[in-house]
Amino acid sequence: MINGISQRICSGVFYGILGPNGCGKSTLLDLIVGHKSSHSGNIFFKGENLKQMSKPRLSRHIALVSQNFYINFPYTVNDIVMMGRYPHIPRFASPCAKDYEIVKEVMAITGVERLKDQMVTELSGGERQRTVFARALAQDTHVLLLDEATSNLDINHTIALLDVVKKKVQKNRTTVVSVFQDINLAAVYCDEMLYMNAGKVVAGGPVNEMMDETILEDVFQVDSKIRFEPRYQAKQAIFKTGAQVS
Repeated sequence: MINGISQRICSGVFYGILGPNGCGKSTLLDLIVGHKSSHSGNIFFKGENLKQMSKPRLSRHIALVSQNFYINFPYTVNDIVMMGRYPHIPRFASPCAKDYEIVKEVMAITGVERLKDQMVTELSGGERQRTVFARALAQDTHVLLLDEATSNLDINHTIALLDVVKKKVQKNRTTVVSVFQDINLAAVYCDEMLYMNAGKVVAGGPVNEMMDETILEDVFQVDSKIRFEPRYQAKQAIFKTGAQVS
């Protein structure tokens, strides 16, 4: 359950959301993208209540890459990625040259162009995840939500896709809100971190301030040491092993 959250999300910032399992991270993203409705409270996008926005219009502004993607229909990779353009295509119209150009571009940068004619039901988990990532990029939205979007990917593809996302933040002023399990990965890519626990945001701010031993112990009940890693130009956490699971 989400409760008591009052948070302003700014343009051109990469936010990382972290917290224990079941603390409400994925639920928060589902509320933002409109997959779930809140019993009370409101979420506003550029001053407009999301509850008043139609699903197609909302999809032109906010895209979501979830950690799980299941489909039993034999669509090709190209079909799935083109679905990201649907919010921009008028009703009863066909994709235009711009739509095809965007789809080709995002398939190339996500590494799925060679799979474009392959059925999505025949892909590996990592290939499906990159396809869904490409679909979200094809939406060309102001806000990109990532719900553990790289959890099925190897480290090579994880870094490649997060590099793409970081460039969109810096170049296009895209706002990214990403759920991470890997604190050190979040510290490399994010501008700000929000820590959640029991449905609430319990700490938030610039990454350098949030990479703090006391905060990590309060949120995750772990013993850690924080050090600055020059190669990444970011703080990194080293965790003590042998912790007890409660």
